[in-house]
Amino acid sequence: MEYEAATKVRSKVRSVVSSVCANSAFGLLCPEKSTDDLDSAITKARRLTEEFNATAKLTRVRVYVIAGRIAPDDVEAVRAINGEVRDLLTDMAEGVRNLDVKTVRDAADRARDIGRMLAPDAQARIQAAIDAARSAARQIVKAGEQAAQEIDQRTIRRITEARAAFLDLEPAAEVAAPVAEARVLDFEPAPEIKSTPAPRSALEFE
Repeated sequence: MEYEAATKVRSKVRSVVSSVCANSAFGLLCPEKSTDDLDSAITKARRLTEEFNATAKLTRVRVYVIAGRIAPDDVEAVRAINGEVRDLLTDMAEGVRNLDVKTVRDAADRARDIGRMLAPDAQARIQAAIDAARSAARQIVKAGEQAAQEIDQRTIRRITEARAAFLDLEPAAEVAAPVAEARVLDFEPAPEIKSTPAPRSALEFE
């Protein structure tokens, strides 16, 4: 009984903290604007464990949270987030193509969570793709086996276009002006030539 109660408390604690975070492939992420909400959630989670531990005899539940900060210029972190967004959009497109409602909805839910970490314009792009995917999922459920004829290919194209916005493009390297190579010739100074007077024939007259 006590172990079951501890398990429930542990699940509740995790739910309280994760509710203010985005659940990503590399851990829980929380937008910086939600820092106060995260602090409140951690406080509430610790209070729940303290209340349980106060009456438990054999079991203890602890909460350990280490909150780091991703720097705005952390290129690798940005690439990781973009990579997950691309994967989720791919899953949504494939789910629509294969008439797999569960895949579409699962990917859409996860994309919505990770979208909270994005800039407003990126959020708008991913939300448009999510809305299109969910609309397609509803059509699939409604049409049943005839869904293949009902699905609008524009939905898949719309998701694919949104995915392209999250591609990692390397900045073009600066191209220096070409330098012409010329063969260098060393010329030794010509030796000075001294003019010698032409010999004059001497005529002797008696």
